[in-house]
Amino acid sequence: MPQSNISCGEPALARPLDLEETRLPMGEDFKCAGREAMQIFERCLAATGMVTRTDLAVTTRDLFAIIKGLVDSAGQRGEADRRCLRPAFVGPCSGT
Repeated sequence: MPQSNISCGEPALARPLDLEETRLPMGEDFKCAGREAMQIFERCLAATGMVTRTDLAVTTRDLFAIIKGLVDSAGQRGEADRRCLRPAFVGPCSGT
């Protein structure tokens, strides 16, 4: 398994890397996929009734950030098999 150069004890390095990542140019298809994902998350959260309308936008962005963190972490570990990754995302998102 490939080792990451970023230590778990080094969040100070991760923050600037995340910031710089946002500066990278994104294609329109990537932007569109992000917007669609946010809309899906928002609809799912609203359907639960657990999030107030005033907190919905912030909660949706937080959920997106959590999922991005899971994906980034899997990539750092070298995960490539979608069958292994699916339970990590489907279970928490479906409440199972």
